[in-house]
Amino acid sequence: MDIKTYKAHLTKTFRKYFLSYIAILLIPLITGFISYHISIDVTESSSIENNLMVLNQSKDILDQRMIEVDRFTRQMATNYDLTNLLNQDLTGESYNVYGLSKTVKDISNYVYTNDFLQDFYIYLKNYDVIISPNSVFFRLEHFYEVNNYQHLSMDQWKTEILEDYHQRTVLPLTPYTSNNRNSSVITYIQSLPLNSNNSPKGVAVITIDHRKLSDTLSRISSNSGGWAYIADSKGNTIALAGIDESQVNNLNLDIDKHDSTSFMRDNTLIISTRSDYNGWLYVAGIPNKALMEKANVIKYTTWFVTIGTLCIGLLLCLFLAYKNSAPMNRLIKILNDEQIGNKETDINGKDDYDFVQGNIACLISNHKLLQEELTKQIPILKDTFLKRLIYGEFQSVQTIDAAAAQAEVILNGKYGYVGIVQINGYGEMGSKEIFNELNATRLIIKQTLHEIDPKLYMTDIGFDKIVIIFNFTQVPETGVVHINETMEFLIHTMKENYKISFTISFGSLFTNLLDISKSYNDANATREYTYLLNDKSIFWYEDSKKETDMYYYPIDIEIRLLNALKIGEEEESKRILAQIFEQNFQNKDLSVDLAQQLLIELKATVLKSFDTASIFQNTSESEELKNIVISIQLSDGLDHVIDTMNHVISRYCALMVTKKRKADCDTLQAILDYLEQNYHNPNLTLYIVAEHVGRPEKYISQIFKEQTGEYIAEYIEKIRIKKASELLITTDITIEEISLDVGYNSPHSFRRAFKRVFNVTPNMYRKTVNQRTSS
Repeated sequence: MDIKTYKAHLTKTFRKYFLSYIAILLIPLITGFISYHISIDVTESSSIENNLMVLNQSKDILDQRMIEVDRFTRQMATNYDLTNLLNQDLTGESYNVYGLSKTVKDISNYVYTNDFLQDFYIYLKNYDVIISPNSVFFRLEHFYEVNNYQHLSMDQWKTEILEDYHQRTVLPLTPYTSNNRNSSVITYIQSLPLNSNNSPKGVAVITIDHRKLSDTLSRISSNSGGWAYIADSKGNTIALAGIDESQVNNLNLDIDKHDSTSFMRDNTLIISTRSDYNGWLYVAGIPNKALMEKANVIKYTTWFVTIGTLCIGLLLCLFLAYKNSAPMNRLIKILNDEQIGNKETDINGKDDYDFVQGNIACLISNHKLLQEELTKQIPILKDTFLKRLIYGEFQSVQTIDAAAAQAEVILNGKYGYVGIVQINGYGEMGSKEIFNELNATRLIIKQTLHEIDPKLYMTDIGFDKIVIIFNFTQVPETGVVHINETMEFLIHTMKENYKISFTISFGSLFTNLLDISKSYNDANATREYTYLLNDKSIFWYEDSKKETDMYYYPIDIEIRLLNALKIGEEEESKRILAQIFEQNFQNKDLSVDLAQQLLIELKATVLKSFDTASIFQNTSESEELKNIVISIQLSDGLDHVIDTMNHVISRYCALMVTKKRKADCDTLQAILDYLEQNYHNPNLTLYIVAEHVGRPEKYISQIFKEQTGEYIAEYIEKIRIKKASELLITTDITIEEISLDVGYNSPHSFRRAFKRVFNVTPNMYRKTVNQRTSS
């Protein structure tokens, strides 16, 4: 073979191997190219779905808030005091000041339930006044000076807003001034009562700052550099984020044709969705640059990898082609078959977007579940009662029963346990997302517990703890087994369905509703002990209780003993004392020094109660009891100490009750004397009477009702009518003069009160009595 032929064959053989390796190299390159385009399409679709999801979340949040606003107006429409004010037929310029102040107090509680309700007011047409959460404006011009629409005069505001009929009316975004602060608001208006049709007696007006609406859209504008706005069913702008009013008008969107769609315009993806609740249209625009941000990362990464792979592959192909063609050429040259194996390269990829899509769907499902759980939350009053109960703020079982009835809490028995559920894995609060996740976790746990045992009562403590009260009608011999089974089922359900980890700690058995706070404190102590153990999820107080060289006399027990002594609760005082002695001398083995120190503190507590009782100071009885307490010594024996302390408590509480009754009688007599002397004062009120006798209004109202069976207002009316009847019989002065003499502001109110008592008018009464006398 000549040199020329050999070189030609060498080139052909090399080219054959080289093209073969190039063909093999093209397979992963083509696969990568296809995967690249698929990834770009999936990323773009994912970005669109993600932004649409955020828009729908904003819509759901605002729908829920507006539902709460509508629910608030309906609650106001059924408020007893407000209904009375709306329907009151006024005469002259008299005002139901008490009803107005009570209504202000009632509606102020709603401010904390929804931040949309922070700026609202109620107009009463018959009173011509405005009620806000903080005050009552008896002159509309005063309210208008600090709260007004910049495009409406006061007359227009009164005509179009206050006196016109409105049925869930929402005014679009409007410039507004409130407390010398300029802003833009939307306004929700509802005429009162709800069935007033075209003759409203009042109106509820709620102004919602556009920033509260725009905050829900901020995720779109802040995360993607886009914009968003909300328009009502007529196309009026409700809220803006990242865009102004002129730019919205330049879009020229056909509102009726954009319920839920997406399309590209001027390198901007425009997506929209419409609320089924109020017909508002939510529109968002995402620049193509932001939309393709993730896609560009994939694009540049793919090109870099592809070019790198191609360069390396070409070098490898050249090397393998040369390496494998050289032996073939040597075989031709020396007629020797020698084969060298070749090496293939491959590129494989993995697509994770299906997994992400699955998780997003799961998050949406959990979000809907959270919304359902939030609508079933325990009322604020019940939650407040449970917190006061576990913190030991009640002084007697009677006050607990009264508060429980008001909060609609049914405590079937006086026995049970208090437990604390500690959610693990969060540590310190770090962000709004963690706060929201903890809220959801607590709701899920409480809902699951409610499904397991509907009789359980629960309340949140902090962000990551739930307090549970197990209540039994008798000593629960099998209660621990029942509680363990309930908690084990809860732990299994939470781990299996929600991957939630938590620990549960239980306090000691309480045998009295007043001891619930002690069981809670024991549960807290047990919870701190759980940090030392990691092998289980349920801990009991008895497991963590250890002997200590200190006696048991916590500050909350001392406060409860002091409070019981102050109000003369003999049974409760003795029960607390028995609990202290049981904890220290039966459950502990105190040294003599510690026992002496405990006795000194107990004696100091009792003596302190003597000093703080104003009706018991500087008396012979108090000095005698003080000497008895001071003389108590541990050397006399524990039984003698207990008997002496109980004896002192019995005498002290008996004296307190006696002196309290005498003080009540003196106060009652002072009230009666004052009413008899000042019944003719038309401004005579419970506040004036309380100020005269120097005691609280609630106290004098309570003892007057207990001693006389009547309210003070009823008694004042009885005196006035009695004096008026005497004047009608013995004098010839007019009805008008009599009404003023006995303390009525007007003859009309006097006639109504007189007829309510005697069932006849004053004129008829005078004529009837005179006729009987003459006959």
